[in-house]
Amino acid sequence: MDIFLNLPAEEPLLVGTLTSEEGEYVFRYSEPFKRRVEIPPIGAFPRRNLAYRSRELWPFFQVRLPPLDRPDVRQVVEDRKLDKNDLMAFLPELGGNAVTSPYNLVPHGSRG
Repeated sequence: MDIFLNLPAEEPLLVGTLTSEEGEYVFRYSEPFKRRVEIPPIGAFPRRNLAYRSRELWPFFQVRLPPLDRPDVRQVVEDRKLDKNDLMAFLPELGGNAVTSPYNLVPHGSRG
């Protein structure tokens, strides 16, 4: 999935990409973001040139997942035929946009 940052008077900037590789989550910053040194990196990923790897999804992404026991969330999962075990598909659908975050999560390659 791609992570975009909404910037005033500019097109959204591709910050980086979250992928799943061999049982690990991998976050990498995009080349355009690496060149924008005036924009600070995401706190959980301070080094722009590092590929971050983890078997667990980082809190930066986890906090965007709504509780599955909420009736409205269950209804959206059912209506959209989402696989709640496929976080790479599930996360941008239900946690892609958050009022409290300037970042948007979208399926890889769907905009930019």
